[in-house]
Amino acid sequence: MNNPMSPNPQRRLLVIGIDGATYDLLDPMIEHGLLPNLAALMKRGFRAGLRSTIPPNSAAAWATFMTGKNPGRHGVLRFQATRPTNDLGTEFRPGAYTFFNSDSVAGRRVWDVIGATGKRVAVMNVPMTYPPGPINGIMITGLLTPPGAKDFTWPPEFAASLEGYQIEQPLATMGYSRAADRELIRSSLEILEQQGETALRLLAREPWDFFFVCFTGTDRIQHRLWNHLERIKDEGGRMRDEATRNRRAADEDIEDAEFFRENLERYYGLLDATIGRLVEAAGEQANCIVLSDHGFGPAPQRAVYRRALARQLGLEAGEGAGGFYGLRAWLERHGILSGDRVRRFLVGARLRRVLSRLTRLALRKEQEAWRSSRAYLVILHKYIGGIGINLAPSDPEYETLRQSLMARLTDVRDPDSGEPIIAAVWRREEIYHGPRIEVCPDVVFRLDVRYGLAHGESPGGSLVTPKAFRSRGIHRDEGILVVAGPDVVHAACDKFFRIEDATATALYLLDTPIPTDMDGQAIVEALTSGYRASHAVRLEHVAEESPSATMAAARWRSIADEEAVAEQLRHWGYLD
Repeated sequence: MNNPMSPNPQRRLLVIGIDGATYDLLDPMIEHGLLPNLAALMKRGFRAGLRSTIPPNSAAAWATFMTGKNPGRHGVLRFQATRPTNDLGTEFRPGAYTFFNSDSVAGRRVWDVIGATGKRVAVMNVPMTYPPGPINGIMITGLLTPPGAKDFTWPPEFAASLEGYQIEQPLATMGYSRAADRELIRSSLEILEQQGETALRLLAREPWDFFFVCFTGTDRIQHRLWNHLERIKDEGGRMRDEATRNRRAADEDIEDAEFFRENLERYYGLLDATIGRLVEAAGEQANCIVLSDHGFGPAPQRAVYRRALARQLGLEAGEGAGGFYGLRAWLERHGILSGDRVRRFLVGARLRRVLSRLTRLALRKEQEAWRSSRAYLVILHKYIGGIGINLAPSDPEYETLRQSLMARLTDVRDPDSGEPIIAAVWRREEIYHGPRIEVCPDVVFRLDVRYGLAHGESPGGSLVTPKAFRSRGIHRDEGILVVAGPDVVHAACDKFFRIEDATATALYLLDTPIPTDMDGQAIVEALTSGYRASHAVRLEHVAEESPSATMAAARWRSIADEEAVAEQLRHWGYLD
């Protein structure tokens, strides 16, 4: 079905983001017949792996896709600043980290590049798009939109037609329990159905050349319910067999297991059906890209504690912060109270606000300690960390200190097994480049997959302990990329492309010049020889920014909005 209101006669492009999608989960589901529409897209299109950013989190990865730039250019590595010396967010929380939003992402968005050529765009539910700005089309913002916000669309008056629209699951009000996990599935199904119907309505009603919709419920479900998804992946239809169910009954509530199996299959089945309906509604003459910002896998079983690691590396551990952090560290070290439990005891909104104020004050003290030290350690992701050095790269001592820290990292061992904990160590310029590279830690490291970084203190102050992380699943580097349509070849490729390459490919499929300040390259092998012969890869020359380019301050309407977003991120496992 073709959209009669398409403003341009040439091909259109539908982009569908599935947050956290991984072939490790999708392929077994396809084999079990649960995802017929995705299977059909892969069969008639181009399939490949997509390498996420370092770190592989949604803030950095979606910012990279929307700009076509690596974090050294767009400046975002996680949902909050990585350096205590930044002066962002001083209006609401002087001296403390600010939480990023769309204002913080440097560079033109892919939809702005497309819109500047006169093509109409529609962007829906993409993380890091709040607050919205003018575009040549319509936008509904995604992750980081404060709960209850009214300014979540462009044009602003468009919000009036979306009464009751939900952007994210209310995890902050659910807690952590079996009942909460059930409620997560229920709300996720409700939101997916609502967002899918909204997308279909906009596809049919609005004129568009580029339509980008992102479904993020997969990420939330995979964080909390990966253990149940692994059973579907490994056993498929066999969970329906009585013998298999009886074996499971020995170590779990079979009714509970059946509930999660049935409803998780229902969720992914609804997602697949929604994708099929979107592709059909876009029409046979539209090309389609399906991608994820990162992959997923099981959580590690052993925790490496940040403060203990910092002490072992000879770094400032933030213990001079005193006050709230000092008390909490003492309670954790003596096994009296873990950081995860602090908020569970504070059930009232007033007590939570008090805790937030104490946390901000403690963060300010911690940052003062970090600013006065030579180097400090930050957590970028569950298995990605960084070390910031408070010396200019031109300082004669800078490189000596950096090399020393890198050598110490490679020497870190698990005290129980004696095996290395750190799998890789990089200088920042080995993985990032661009005018905002200075916001990146000077050293970046990756843990072995068996370990995960943890905030706070372990009992006894140990470096490594066994730990059941709240998130049963965590991000992995390897995402998915499926391209299908009249201009796409039928092929499966073993190669992994960069997420910014998907951005360049989107522009190429719309015959739009690719700006020279983008890092991605069009994946020409995904397209037919006929398309390549009639459409040269065109470039738009863009002057490089100066190396000292600054970050824009994130605009939040109030500290309450910023704290509400922080609470969401905390319950998704991004914050301590």
